[in-house]
Amino acid sequence: MPNMPAVGILSAMKRLLSILLICLVISSCDRKSQTEKWTNQESWQKLEKGMTDAQVTELFGKPKQVIRRAVMRWDYQESPREIGTEPKWGFILFENKGTHKDPKWFVRDWEEPNWRELNNAEN
Repeated sequence: MPNMPAVGILSAMKRLLSILLICLVISSCDRKSQTEKWTNQESWQKLEKGMTDAQVTELFGKPKQVIRRAVMRWDYQESPREIGTEPKWGFILFENKGTHKDPKWFVRDWEEPNWRELNNAEN
């Protein structure tokens, strides 16, 4: 019976591996849905001036890129658009209504994605 503890450990490791695999699959699905939220045209129609950055994150998910200067710009595409070309992916501009040390970011303006170009890129 010296193999009994080894069998128990092996069984526990298999259960642990199964749980980790399930967690990995669930987190990967959640990440995918987060990154795709911004491509939903209805979400852009819900966007309003004065929304907080937390409300925008809830609506669109986390941006791919944040540019923070006098205003903050959130981009949801992989790479920045080229200067002089029509935007395909859209962006959101925030203004700070707080202080430099305690910023309070609110939507100031935005540009929706070029839906035709976005749909062509997905096909």
